[in-house]
Amino acid sequence: MIVQLASRLYIEQGFSATDNKEVARQLGISTGNLTFHFPTKEHLLTELVKELCAFQRRMIDLHANEDRSPLLALCIEFATMTAAAEENAAIRDVYVSAYTYPMSLAVIRENDGAKTKEIFGKFCSDWTDERFAAAESLYSGIEYGTFSSVGKTDLPLDLRVECGLDAILRIYQVPEEIRLQNIQRIIDMDYKKLGSRILTEFRDYVTAVNWQAVETARKNRMKKTSNTSGNNSNT
Repeated sequence: MIVQLASRLYIEQGFSATDNKEVARQLGISTGNLTFHFPTKEHLLTELVKELCAFQRRMIDLHANEDRSPLLALCIEFATMTAAAEENAAIRDVYVSAYTYPMSLAVIRENDGAKTKEIFGKFCSDWTDERFAAAESLYSGIEYGTFSSVGKTDLPLDLRVECGLDAILRIYQVPEEIRLQNIQRIIDMDYKKLGSRILTEFRDYVTAVNWQAVETARKNRMKKTSNTSGNNSNT
């Protein structure tokens, strides 16, 4: 329930604008109780980032199964996240914070590392794990730079998305024809509207995942209590 409420507040008003006292107050618990489970805001942000990575992985699989390649799905992910960051200041703050704090950044890099090796492996068949790790650091740097520059430049969104994707695909040695084809498909689609829809879906996903976790914990607690009662009765 702590993760669920904190995630909702971060998405609605931004990570920087939300403190643990507010989360504890809305849950009706003490700040000490909250920090017993999550010592710092960074720990809570990391939980949200884990859910975001799982959600994005599901979105890539979904788009890839809709007659779209995993490569195009990754491009859609980048474009929609950039559009969401431009449209929603709270989400932009969450994204930038996620790439700033070491714990959440480690989750992002682990997720992106596995994802890029799977998607770009055919273009980089001779790469070592170290080479993929170095490429991923550049990839995450481009994402951070793109999200953090939103609202600080007059460059059109399409141009920022195009340049960001071009840089990412070049890092992974995607041939020019494939690179330009995928970028053009992104520019031609209404990725801004798609980004808004995906953001709404992510809010629902966070709620559903955490309520499921709460219900599972409740059932496990009831089962444990029942087993304890049964053992005491037998005794």
